[in-house]
Amino acid sequence: NEVALWRDSEELKPGQPWRPQLQTAIDEATIFLAVVSRSYFGEDECRKELDWFLRRIKQDPKVPRLRAELAGMPQR
Repeated sequence: NEVALWRDSEELKPGQPWRPQLQTAIDEATIFLAVVSRSYFGEDECRKELDWFLRRIKQDPKVPRLRAELAGMPQR
């Protein structure tokens, strides 16, 4: 029951194509934890990561869902 943690700062190497690696990591993730800051939803890449995961859970009914409501957080 080992938990593997994937972090972009540790897994992605300079000069490598990072988007396919990131999408694979999101596709294989059991949990997607977005650390939301004031600028999170203003960043295109952050929104793309979250949208990618949300599409996945909509397509796969076996993926567990936990939704936290945060004041001021845009609803998706």
